[in-house]
Amino acid sequence: MALSVPYQAPDEKIFGRLASELLAELPERLSTRVLENAKRLADHPALVDGNVRWSYAELGQEIHAACEWLANLGIRPGDRIMTVSENCRALVVLLLAASEMDVWVAIVNSRLSAQEVDLIQGNCLPRRVFYTCEASQEASQHAERHAADRYQHPQLGGLAISPLFDSEPEPVHASGAEQVAAMIYTSGTTGTPKGVMLTHRGILYIASISGGMRHLSEGQRVYGVLPMSHVFGLSSVCMGSLYNGACLYTVPRFDAVQLLATLKEERITVLQGVPAMYARALEYLKREQRALEAPALIYISAGGSPLDSDTKKRVEAAFGLTLHNGYGLTEASPTISQTRIEDRHQSSTVGRVLPLLEYRLEPLGSSGTSEKAGDEIG
Repeated sequence: MALSVPYQAPDEKIFGRLASELLAELPERLSTRVLENAKRLADHPALVDGNVRWSYAELGQEIHAACEWLANLGIRPGDRIMTVSENCRALVVLLLAASEMDVWVAIVNSRLSAQEVDLIQGNCLPRRVFYTCEASQEASQHAERHAADRYQHPQLGGLAISPLFDSEPEPVHASGAEQVAAMIYTSGTTGTPKGVMLTHRGILYIASISGGMRHLSEGQRVYGVLPMSHVFGLSSVCMGSLYNGACLYTVPRFDAVQLLATLKEERITVLQGVPAMYARALEYLKREQRALEAPALIYISAGGSPLDSDTKKRVEAAFGLTLHNGYGLTEASPTISQTRIEDRHQSSTVGRVLPLLEYRLEPLGSSGTSEKAGDEIG
């Protein structure tokens, strides 16, 4: 292939359908397909958050109820809200209700320092800040620091809510390719922290294409421990699951004992994590002289940081499955390349470019910026 020439990755079949067909079906908002699933898959499990279990019909009810609640709290179309949170049902519902209302959500990990949280709030200028206190002790500490009002929501659990701030709403766009759904804050590759504005279309591209590559569908059970404050956890895990009708298990933080117990007891079928998570799980099994019990697991993948060949080999030996890998960045919502479910690579390759994305090859060893184009680039 010639260098410094633009290319477009070819169309390809994903779970029996062409990628171009899947993209033609993308709705304009994150919430649309989930609310369709609330009717089509009404009795199917949608979300498990600790002891709370919701069907798709129940999740749909909570999204609609949250829209009314947010409106009563003074949230308007075009407003920005900020969540200081870890993975939980409240965060999922706030995200999808905001989508229905054309509201942007800045999703901030509650484990960030006080200075970082305050800088982000000063940058995104939210109408209100929501703290998911039930799921996170750190969120409670930030809420106390900001003198936020505690509120026990009947379905979403313990929260704290900031006062209503005077902020100017953003213009609302009918097109999901223009309307921002979420802001994810990252230090980026240039060292300057910034809020990356992710469009509905960009997130839904990954939910549909990446989810299809994992064969996500109703009946699948996905372990959602990757933080939704990171684009991998938001687009690929959370939205990939709910868009495709799978059941999402929201997990606030990684714990090897909890992971291994859930794999067995809840018959998890899909596990996505960072390489360090898999390494810690293997260390625990070795220390306790236990064998892995994951009777329903059919797909595992790693991302978020480089995967070395030794970790890949050890994980595959323990799990008896191919450890899939990929590459991306926040601005790409996040995935650029991914190994396919049928691939059996010995190396830790990050796979092929996702279908229909545009890219350019540069000479090996040259420096520069990463340039891509396509539906996922918001």
